[in-house]
Amino acid sequence: MKWIYDVYALKIRRILHSPLRQAESPSDSWRRLEAEMLLPPAPADIRSIFMVEKTVRRLHRYGVEVCGVHFHSDQLRDLISRIGTTASVEVRYDPADAREIAVLDPDTGKHFSVAAKAEGFLAVSFEEAKNLRRASDEAKAKDRKARSLAAQMAAEAQILAESRKPAKRASSLKRARSEERERQRRREILDRTNQTPRSHISDVQTANQPTRKLAVRRGTRLPELEQME
Repeated sequence: MKWIYDVYALKIRRILHSPLRQAESPSDSWRRLEAEMLLPPAPADIRSIFMVEKTVRRLHRYGVEVCGVHFHSDQLRDLISRIGTTASVEVRYDPADAREIAVLDPDTGKHFSVAAKAEGFLAVSFEEAKNLRRASDEAKAKDRKARSLAAQMAAEAQILAESRKPAKRASSLKRARSEERERQRRREILDRTNQTPRSHISDVQTANQPTRKLAVRRGTRLPELEQME
């Protein structure tokens, strides 16, 4: 490889001399073409050419907002973590393409691209994106119709509820009676709790004893047949 660059590239070659009609080595031809030919710019450089509008925007946790469109990227997230959400940065953008902007990094002095936060954002201008966010007359008419239908349903439900109020009052009265019975039962339980066990039983001991069975008197003689009849 050293011989190719140091020896072979410096020799006059017929393949170059014939079409140019002048003596030229591969090395001379390389330097001439490098000075005459213009290399195409990189895609990032081409995109930056159209970033003709410049503005200043404040950073937020979600990214940065330009003309109602939110933008965010990993590189922007790193910038936010370094300089904070209260900082403002220079933003350049192409008015005809709302899919991407260029944010200036204050530490490096270079712009980096940031894509729109919404996935699959349309290739439209910022003005068209604003019009798309604005509700159309048809959508507004549908919204008004939906609101009117909801109001009508609410009114009918109110009328139905008012017609069922007596039943509701009866149900409420029944529930109140049940709650009162439960309250009285709890009150009785608490009253008995404060008393001595079995104090509600009569103090008369004989009254609490079972009735004694009387003895059955048996005869001394077996009954006669006539007596049995």
